[in-house]
Amino acid sequence: MPLLLFALLMGAVLVQRFARVAGERPRAGWSRWTSACASAKPNCSSRHAELRQEYAHQAALQERQRLMRDIHDGVGVQLVGLLDLLERDATAARGAARSGGHRAGRAAHGRGRACNPCMAT
Repeated sequence: MPLLLFALLMGAVLVQRFARVAGERPRAGWSRWTSACASAKPNCSSRHAELRQEYAHQAALQERQRLMRDIHDGVGVQLVGLLDLLERDATAARGAARSGGHRAGRAAHGRGRACNPCMAT
């Protein structure tokens, strides 16, 4: 019986110590973490602002590049269309000149020169 009483008493003492230590640890740890977070917050805020600015810069750069590609493609299509039109006009002018319509050929050829500065000679 005395052994059982001793075991119960020691169990109660151990449980009290464990409860006291368990109650103190989270509070001590919590204050350490809150102070660490409070000291790191300005650094995190400034880094966050830097990252947002970099992200905005990259997004603007990508949009600029996309617009340049679109404009380049659009201009390319227009130039190919103009060249095709000029070739058709030149072919029509040559055909008209061969058939004896010198005036029509000159008019078509003159229009081609006005549209294409490289042909203006």
